[in-house]
Amino acid sequence: MQSGPQQQVTFGNQQAPDYPQAQNGINSTAKKLWGAKPRINASMGQILTGLIEVVLGIVVVALPSINKDWDRLDYDELDVGCWGIWCGAFGILTGCFGLGSQRKKSIHMVTAYMALSIITAVMCVACIIPEAISIVRVKNAQRYFYQQQGLRKHTFWYSGEVEFNESRAKAHLILYILLLVPFSIQGILSIIGAGSTCRTVCCQKTSTDQTVVCYHPTQAPVTASGPATPFVTAPPSQPNLYSASVPKYPVHY
Repeated sequence: MQSGPQQQVTFGNQQAPDYPQAQNGINSTAKKLWGAKPRINASMGQILTGLIEVVLGIVVVALPSINKDWDRLDYDELDVGCWGIWCGAFGILTGCFGLGSQRKKSIHMVTAYMALSIITAVMCVACIIPEAISIVRVKNAQRYFYQQQGLRKHTFWYSGEVEFNESRAKAHLILYILLLVPFSIQGILSIIGAGSTCRTVCCQKTSTDQTVVCYHPTQAPVTASGPATPFVTAPPSQPNLYSASVPKYPVHY
């Protein structure tokens, strides 16, 4: 049996249902994930820890060497890399992208923040390694210095016999330990930010279907359009009675 053409019914004075509309290929329900608190909090933490790393990194580079051999300028080779400055600046950039994705809800901003968070987490691990090596080197120098039979003026540091400055060694050691804290916190925050964003970008079901609802704000009767069918009219005094077989043409009494 073949069905007739699809009927279209219009209603008058009816409010349009509030359907979610697709924007840029992403359903509007994804906005809740775009503005998720874990990502925003992680972005703010990345900016804060980045500022701390930049400040401590500048102090480490500006701090005089442990040795007093100014002719050689024997700074720690690992300090010259400015690990705190580079990692802190990149963490600030990543946090700015995270906050920008909240203001400008774009899938491209969210994806960029996810990629930068992954890179920041890797950089934090890469910065922890040289800082840990520097701590070990300073501790070994102090231990070797204290083992000298009461001679607290000279010790071997790197190469050659140079004069050792204990106060500078302690200052370097404290700064190295302090830098480990923001590196670790920023790495954890970057993993959290990348994880929450990955759920939005990779696991969120998107919908490109758009629902269009047409309605008339005026008082209009309900009308229906469909295939033409026979009809029967009757006087108002008589009830509308229809037989089982409807005649081919209208019947008038």
